[in-house]
Formats: sequence, structure tokens, C-alpha cells
Amino acid sequence: GGMDLYIWQFGLQNHNDFYMNDNILTAFQAYTKVIVLCYFNSPAVFSWELVND
Repeated sequence: GGMDLYIWQFGLQNHNDFYMNDNILTAFQAYTKVIVLCYFNSPAVFSWELVND
């Protein structure tokens, strides 16, 4: 999963495309929004890690 999965799904090959491709960034932001809105008020969530390179 992670960044490389986004790159593969959009037919790209360069790892840095994750940061530079508008379509990937839009998809990542939409996914992140769904997760955050679902769990933002949960006492079980201590912190959020968006990317671990």
C-alpha cells in the first residue's frame, strides 16, 4: 500500500510523482478526508501519521 500503490494505480513509476501529480494528491486528500471524518473524535486515536517514507 502507501504511496507506491497510488503511483502504480495512476500508471506512473517515479516515487516522487506522489508529491507532484495533481490526480494522486487529489485522490490521497479525498481518502484522508474520509478516514479523518470517520475517526477524528475517537478517543482511541492518539496521533495521525500521513506518510512514512
